Amino acid sequence: MLTYSPSLLLLGDDVDDPAVLRECATVAFADSQDWEREAWAGMAMNVYGGHAPDNVLCGFVARLAAAVTRTFGVTA
Repeated sequence: MLTYSPSLLLLGDDVDDPAVLRECATVAFADSQDWEREAWAGMAMNVYGGHAPDNVLCGFVARLAAAVTRTFGVTA
């Protein structure tokens, strides 16, 4: 959701700021529907699992997953 939501732009430095992550998650959740969140989760899992050719995006998704775990206390 934080990687693919068209309603926000999460940059590299934003990942390290828990307040920004919380705000972005709120906006992305409020501005999306269940089917979109499911599609984005599938796309993120493909990237996170290394099934996407974009190494920059793979690194960002891994970094974002670690930040989500730190910020929200859940495994991303």
